[in-house]
Amino acid sequence: RLEYNKVLKGLAEKYHNVRIFDLAAYITESNYSQYLGDALHYNASGMKLFSSKLIEQLKEDFNVTQTKQTRRQNSNIVYYKKEDNE
Repeated sequence: RLEYNKVLKGLAEKYHNVRIFDLAAYITESNYSQYLGDALHYNASGMKLFSSKLIEQLKEDFNVTQTKQTRRQNSNIVYYKKEDNE
């Protein structure tokens, strides 16, 4: 898990369009039993935390007042492209 995370962080540093959504700031050694069912998989509280923090991050990243979003679907993948205000 740690090596996997290291690779993902490396990709985010290398490519400007790759972002990391890091839950380590919210799920810590002192509270992980509250959010994880088996020390790895989220329980209901963990999924609620995950979804609320993800929504916050997406709103910050893709604020519609500052960003025009272009949606393109390919193999069930949605791509968002930030563009300058027009």
